[in-house]
Amino acid sequence: QEVFQDAASFEEMSAFSEADVQEILNQGGFEGASVNSCAVAADAAGSSLGYVITVTTHEGYAGDIQFTLGIRNDGTLNGMSILSINETPGLGMNAEDVLKPQFANKKVDRFAVTKTGATAENQIDAISSATFTTDAITDGVNAGLYYFAEELKGGIE
Repeated sequence: QEVFQDAASFEEMSAFSEADVQEILNQGGFEGASVNSCAVAADAAGSSLGYVITVTTHEGYAGDIQFTLGIRNDGTLNGMSILSINETPGLGMNAEDVLKPQFANKKVDRFAVTKTGATAENQIDAISSATFTTDAITDGVNAGLYYFAEELKGGIE
């Protein structure tokens, strides 16, 4: 609900296969991330608003980082919610406060990390001294966006 506040219901996609999605991600160069689940977010009338995608990135400084993404049907990243993170206290653990707001309500194909301050819609300003965490989360978000663009954009059959 945190990544899709206006959704009334969420329904897991029955045809979802983590192995099939991993092949898609690998083809796109996202070997360091996995998509663990995908649900359709719907309004009160049952119309699809978009998708809630759970992603695990395996490139964090201290291990895996798992989060959900809410992606609207038009490709707008509605929001993200970090589910599991075990990064360095005071640095990577600041991802919730520093990174999460930077992704909200952005419509881009791919995000890029910058260390000099975000000046474009697709730029994410790195957490100071925590570039592993920033890169890992950004790559994971990009993997989720790639999966959306390759498999979900325009609705599912």
